[in-house]
Amino acid sequence: MTAAFCILTGSVNAPSVLPAVYTVSAETVKAKSLAEIEEEKKQKQAEIDRKAAELAVLEQNITDQAAYVQALEDQIALIGSKMLLIDTELNRLRTALDENEQEIEALEAQTAELEGKVAKGLEEFKSRIRTLYVHGNDSLLSALVGATDFYDVLAKIDLLQRIGKHDDEMLKKLRSQLNELAEASQQLTDSRKALTIKQAENEAARSDFDSSRRELDAASEKADATARELAIRQ
Repeated sequence: MTAAFCILTGSVNAPSVLPAVYTVSAETVKAKSLAEIEEEKKQKQAEIDRKAAELAVLEQNITDQAAYVQALEDQIALIGSKMLLIDTELNRLRTALDENEQEIEALEAQTAELEGKVAKGLEEFKSRIRTLYVHGNDSLLSALVGATDFYDVLAKIDLLQRIGKHDDEMLKKLRSQLNELAEASQQLTDSRKALTIKQAENEAARSDFDSSRRELDAASEKADATARELAIRQ
């Protein structure tokens, strides 16, 4: 009994450092999906709760020392198994967070680049409109009075179709860039939302790990105390 307790007591200092006893089925755990890990965590917690209830009954009158010691060892093993699951979950979430953050950085750079292209294209288009006006196309200018941005200009497509092929190509390019910008902006928004969700999941898993570590410490202290008491009795 003492050897098993010593392996576990005080061994967990961080989510990435687990006692050797935990790593027996580590490869099996790593192969599981996050959903499977979450479900197994619930099952382990249910087993831990049942074992705690069994220990409470045994503590009332420890006549069967072997049964009590076995229950303590089982409880510690169950907590350790749950912590292995949480540790794997935390590693998965950390990887997902890193990937999400990299995706956001890439999308931010892409969005900034597209915004620059759209701004440049819009200025070129405004310059073209001014040129048309200077050359006497006041009907076009009159139709554009009150337009506040490029989207307002696009709304007057029937009028814009009167301008030359070069201008038509300019408009197509601007439309394409605006669509790209809108898509990149939506992807950026979605990625930021996903990051927020993953951060919350990571915090919940870390809190669960810390709670299990405290539970393990308490169980290990009880095991050590029991070992000392039994040694004295003998």
